[in-house]
Amino acid sequence: MYQGVKVSPFFDSLLVKVSAHAPTLEGAAQKMARTLDEFRIRGVQTNIQFLQNIIANPSL
Repeated sequence: MYQGVKVSPFFDSLLVKVSAHAPTLEGAAQKMARTLDEFRIRGVQTNIQFLQNIIANPSL
């Protein structure tokens, strides 16, 4: 991808894959939460809010 690219409705829905690593699950969840908070994707719908809800789940 490059800045200004127009994403067609027929484009593969996997625009980005993100992973987080830390010595503990809690640390990895904190890193992932920060990453999702800082993500900026415009022009297409994403599931970022859904992923944030999963990471914030207290049963984690």
